[in-house]
Amino acid sequence: MIKKVKETIEQHGLVDPSENQHIVLGLSGGPDSLCLFHVLTEMKKELNVKIHPVHVNHLFRPGAAEEDQCFVEELCRSFGLECRTFVVDCDAKARAEGISSEEAGRKARYESFYQVAEDIMKRESIPGDRIRIAVGQNQNDQAETLLMRILRGTGPDGLAGIDYIREGKKGVRIIRPLLDIPREAIETYCLEHRLKPREDHTNKEAIYTRNKIRLELIPWLEQQFNPELREALVRLSAIARQDKECLAELVKEADRTPLTTDQYAGLHPAIRKRLILRKLAEKGLEQGVASVHLTRADQLILLGRTGSRLDFPEGFCLKIEYGNILIEKEEKDPEKGIYYPIEFDWKGQKFQLRTRIPGDVIRLPGLGGRKKLQNFLVDQKIPREQRERIPLLAAGNRILVIIGDEISGRETGLSRSRTEDGFDLSEGLVQRLLVEFDKKA
Repeated sequence: MIKKVKETIEQHGLVDPSENQHIVLGLSGGPDSLCLFHVLTEMKKELNVKIHPVHVNHLFRPGAAEEDQCFVEELCRSFGLECRTFVVDCDAKARAEGISSEEAGRKARYESFYQVAEDIMKRESIPGDRIRIAVGQNQNDQAETLLMRILRGTGPDGLAGIDYIREGKKGVRIIRPLLDIPREAIETYCLEHRLKPREDHTNKEAIYTRNKIRLELIPWLEQQFNPELREALVRLSAIARQDKECLAELVKEADRTPLTTDQYAGLHPAIRKRLILRKLAEKGLEQGVASVHLTRADQLILLGRTGSRLDFPEGFCLKIEYGNILIEKEEKDPEKGIYYPIEFDWKGQKFQLRTRIPGDVIRLPGLGGRKKLQNFLVDQKIPREQRERIPLLAAGNRILVIIGDEISGRETGLSRSRTEDGFDLSEGLVQRLLVEFDKKA
């Protein structure tokens, strides 16, 4: 067991012994986590790591959950380690967030792991890339995950299955050292080392999708079609992972900032959609993006119409602005970007310093008449969200000065100010007004 786990760690670069790393280890008390705990404590000197066990009591099984907690805490004490325990009412969390209890449990675990990781970063004054979060998923979990994704209609990247290592928050990485180990070997290891893992009776009940796949579907498929189904699924995931890594390199090469619609249209469809995913991940959206989102985004970009947009989960959106592809997360604060007007008198007239409102017009030299401010900004190719940040000197709906970046110091895309034909206002006065304007904003 230890030899095989060591090979997995080395092959996939899960731990670097030269860095004095810290491992936050999820310890439920079940066979997988108990095996991982024992193996890593046996290897900690060789790996040059410090282990930080973390247990989450989900309050799913009253009585049994508290027994699991006591068991894990006593186990850690016997190894001379402190166990950080978190108690989370995951049923209440599920109701509050509108998610399943299973998903609420997963979120609670990772929130706890990251909290411990951040505590280590502060206490040890180290960056996140010196910390690993280790979880006990095994080879059987890999096969079950792959089959579950196939049933749900996954794409090629989904066939790569569970990652051995992936980037987490603040540089912390999540590792799975047991991913090459069958569940049967883990149970044997626990028996041989008298670890006496705790058993969750719900794991033997077909109440969740994963349980149904493990307890009912896989045994039936093995009996009826392929007795080595798990091994076949694991081979498929290994092949798909290589293809995914190759395509990821091609996507990285294609990534440009800013990315234009013309550049995008010249890419292969397989690269295009992965590039959208990469851009979303860079902005912070790593989960919840479905195939339908990517298909619609692809169509939107290829059409390339300025002002078009597509919404993604969690407040993210994709916009097309004058040939550029913009991906951003919109602020929920309704007052974000609103600039309150400043009213003042100058030479017997009343003026306002404000941002645009419907109906604004301006008379510019050489136009021979008035022009809608909206049309002027479109002609200047000012992106829609930046139009809201341009300060304007106004008398009612009559715009006297469109204040450019050279005076305002903002980044709006309008580099040079424009003044109404025949109007004269000292630049110094505008700059003084802008100071007060920004304070109110």
